[in-house]
Amino acid sequence: MNAQPRRFRYKRPQRLQAAKSWLTTYTGKNIVHGYRKHFGVDWKTAFVELEMLGVEISPEYKDRVLRSVEAQVAAHQEKAEQKKANPTDEFQDENIAFIAGYTSWGFPYGLTWEEMAAMEQTNHSDNEENTEMVSIPEPDWKALKKLKSIALERLCTRILKDTAALANDGHSGTAHERYLQLYHQVVEADELVAACFNDWSRSNALMLLALWRRESLVTDDELGRFSETTRESVNRILSV
Repeated sequence: MNAQPRRFRYKRPQRLQAAKSWLTTYTGKNIVHGYRKHFGVDWKTAFVELEMLGVEISPEYKDRVLRSVEAQVAAHQEKAEQKKANPTDEFQDENIAFIAGYTSWGFPYGLTWEEMAAMEQTNHSDNEENTEMVSIPEPDWKALKKLKSIALERLCTRILKDTAALANDGHSGTAHERYLQLYHQVVEADELVAACFNDWSRSNALMLLALWRRESLVTDDELGRFSETTRESVNRILSV
């Protein structure tokens, strides 16, 4: 089961429809912030969609926020470039214990320190310190290998549906704007596929299974085929 609310996965038409009801019940002081938090979108999307819904937004406020966001993105991109140039910091930062890659906007993604700690707590011996993670049991490794092609097909099918919806969404701006959005969406989707499937090894199996579970690529029934120890490890990773 995906830990994110279903509305976070809405495309613009679904989100705009749901937002009509949400607007009538919103009682907060900052409607743009509230929209972002409720639907899990970025600032630019929140401004665009609220204006499409007829909400009046101060041009000065909008400009100030977007300039601040651009500055933050630029800072993240610069930091990402610095890390790429420094081999000692290439695979971790203060938030990510293992950086699997970077989004098109320069933001790192991968295994957080909290998730790493959960994995180490699960896989380390209770009686001695050991920095080497324990592999999952052989039957679970075989089960994971059988699921690989199924999970990959599910992810690619979802990506194709999402990109088709964006390409055919006549309410998302001009064709060129949709093309730019589509480009960034495909780049980020490619990075997600790489994170979920490229580092294929038994020592990395728990992280991969947790990623698949987080992305709804494994059903409850399929997860139930794994040992109780492995299921508990995955659930512990996802709970942090």
